[in-house]
Amino acid sequence: MPDVVSHQHFHNLPPGCIVKALSTVHDKFYKGKVRPDWTEETPVADDDDDDSVHENVKLEKRYSPETAATINLFDERLIPYDLILRLLERICFEDPSYASYSSAILVFMPGLAEIRRLNDILTEHSSFGAGHLFKLYPLHSTLSSENQGVVFDIPPAGVRKIVIATNIAETGITIPDITCVIDTGKHREMRFDEKRQISRLVETFIAKSNAAQRRGRAGRVQSGLCFHLFTKLRHDTQMADNPLPEMMRLSLSDLSLRIKIMKVKLGSSIEDVLSRALDPPASINVQRAVSMLVEVRALTPSEEITPMGRLLSKLPTDVHLGKFLLTATLFRCLDPALTIAAALNSKSPFVSPFGFEQEADRAKQSFRVESSDFLTIHNAFASWRRASANPSFVRKFCRVNYLSHQNLQQIEELRQQFLGYLIDSSFIQVDRAFIGELSRARYGRSRTRFVSVPPELDVNSTSIPLINAALTAGLFPKILTIDPTNGQMRTIPNNQHAFIHPSHSKRLYAWETGPVDDMAMLLLCGECDFKIISDSAFIDRKIKFRISPKVNIALKFLRTQLASLLAHQFRGKILTESQILWNEKALMVLGKVKVDAEEHPIVLIG
Repeated sequence: MPDVVSHQHFHNLPPGCIVKALSTVHDKFYKGKVRPDWTEETPVADDDDDDSVHENVKLEKRYSPETAATINLFDERLIPYDLILRLLERICFEDPSYASYSSAILVFMPGLAEIRRLNDILTEHSSFGAGHLFKLYPLHSTLSSENQGVVFDIPPAGVRKIVIATNIAETGITIPDITCVIDTGKHREMRFDEKRQISRLVETFIAKSNAAQRRGRAGRVQSGLCFHLFTKLRHDTQMADNPLPEMMRLSLSDLSLRIKIMKVKLGSSIEDVLSRALDPPASINVQRAVSMLVEVRALTPSEEITPMGRLLSKLPTDVHLGKFLLTATLFRCLDPALTIAAALNSKSPFVSPFGFEQEADRAKQSFRVESSDFLTIHNAFASWRRASANPSFVRKFCRVNYLSHQNLQQIEELRQQFLGYLIDSSFIQVDRAFIGELSRARYGRSRTRFVSVPPELDVNSTSIPLINAALTAGLFPKILTIDPTNGQMRTIPNNQHAFIHPSHSKRLYAWETGPVDDMAMLLLCGECDFKIISDSAFIDRKIKFRISPKVNIALKFLRTQLASLLAHQFRGKILTESQILWNEKALMVLGKVKVDAEEHPIVLIG
């Protein structure tokens, strides 16, 4: 990084202006074209996954004081698009010593949103966007393979190519003619989020071995050049030697489901299989994972995979969120479910810039729905989606409402991925025209394209009780009770104290929360014991409801019917006319009727 900054004369900037100072540097390349908005930085969200502290870097004496000052102004958690553009200009146009390395350039970005943004920036550039001078190739695992095959072609004489890729180009494929690599030092991978207790896609710095692999992509058949956009200090002291094995960073529940769908039996039990790994997980952790899968009914108590478990194994997301998506599909409120699941798998769309915390909080409150963080996120996303109909307005909308345009784009991309996975698993049946529309949106090179959920799966998307019911079914037992006398919150499974706002590293925090409908608990969650004589019902012997005898009998029967209906549909079977009538009655009850918990109000946590 210091070498790049020094070579590009990327200094003499006042604090806070690193990403705003290049407007005069490459005006000559735009010639009246509409330029990208350089003033919009991506603020670090409250749930940013990189906990590293920014420290002043002491550089070697060969670097000027200006270079040192500039390096210390960089926030390494952000992608320096302007520096990448300036570096590309230097390599391709300004420095003759780099001319031999400019024929084929590979830029590593962490994800599809960043690939699209850089592709848009280069497309707007008068030279990089000129098809007779440069070929731009986005490269990502979700993009169409037919469109990506041309990346291996040698361009005609006088034409140079720029490949913008994720870590798929690190080891998965080799582009022989690459002569220059620009490495942002970031990638995205699935990790188990200890704070939220779910698996989600996390952006992190790469390991040293990843950096070496990326460096090796340059000069496969001739001499090459590599620019790493991170400091030597970070490389030497903060980066891991090697990436974490999947077993160490993924939830064991995800891994357990993978074991159960394998056609070859590897052991007598999940614990037996995992005990043979090179770095076996602790036995207690395996037992907890299996218990959780039994709890969500993905496995039977004897570790046999259920029809729902097979469906969950095809959804590359946390099993709780997967169950939520499956349930929401059957409840025909899929659109908000896709948004909520995608948001919980990525960064928050809300940002809180330093010094503007109160304004950001007021903006967030303006989207508030039913005291639910989940529905608030969906409302903010839906508002952004409507604002996106006017491209010249949407970024202003994000700035005014303290929303991250980039994070919202990532949520839309995850929505499309989840919808694609539901279709690929055959749980959702759609026609070829819809599949084509979804493919064009997912595999398109440029700006975000939106896809609407099939109408038949969206008829209840405005029913807050049904959305909450699907959430409750999916996220149970991640439930809190609130003591009305003192406002203290406790978890249902182990009666542990929980807190909303982080204040101590050893406390349990609830990050996203929403109220729980009692009817959803009684019909969908845990093991329910209906006590007709005592006018009560107990869920998992921990949550007590006071119910009249007639309602008690009706709910017990309806719960049995609903469980049978859900299991029938998880097996991929079509409902009979009689079952359809019972299904409609169950949805009507979930959407309208409420009873009261006897003890304390209940809150759902994500």
